[in-house]
Amino acid sequence: MATTNATSSSTDFAIKYCSLCDAYFYSMDMLKAHIQSSSKHPKCSDCNMRFLNGNSRRNHYVLSPRHNFCRICDSHFKTAAGVRIHLEHAHDDTDDEDDASRPAGWEDRLALAQEASALKEAEIPIPQEDLVHKEPVKKNKLQKSSGVLRPTCPICLSARKKMSATRCGHVFCHSCISHVLTETKACPNCRQEALVGQLRTLDLCTYSSV
Repeated sequence: MATTNATSSSTDFAIKYCSLCDAYFYSMDMLKAHIQSSSKHPKCSDCNMRFLNGNSRRNHYVLSPRHNFCRICDSHFKTAAGVRIHLEHAHDDTDDEDDASRPAGWEDRLALAQEASALKEAEIPIPQEDLVHKEPVKKNKLQKSSGVLRPTCPICLSARKKMSATRCGHVFCHSCISHVLTETKACPNCRQEALVGQLRTLDLCTYSSV
């Protein structure tokens, strides 16, 4: 029991070092307080947080749902779908088109256009006779809507037929999860260790709701 307490005490009071400021601190709490108060440390303005170094901030950009970020290009995007479009084109070695000649922000604009097209395709036409003879529905009555159920990636929120599952069972579109695992080697959902080589490809069909 004494050994356990001694080990815990030793860990609590281990000296912490800030290489950016060349300064030592007696606890992790002191180091964290220093990072947040020092203007030398990189800051995420959107989240009002500072980080130990630039790499820590980039990891934050990749993992945080508030950001849409490509670590390879060190670039931010307005939408998660814009990141997906960027990853599919800018880092595709088989693509002969020069993406550098495209205007800034084209990924976000293309993503919005694709989402609008997907919503239009999901619309189910209702026969005119059904509209004529259908009884009015009361406002306080729950309406059961019919539509198309499409699998969506929790990272880019886009409907994709080709999805990949991690070893822990979470499903994402292949381009997004491959990019995340290359950088973090951990499932963005549960943070369990995961590798690109462990991904299982899922070909999901489109189902109509009953």
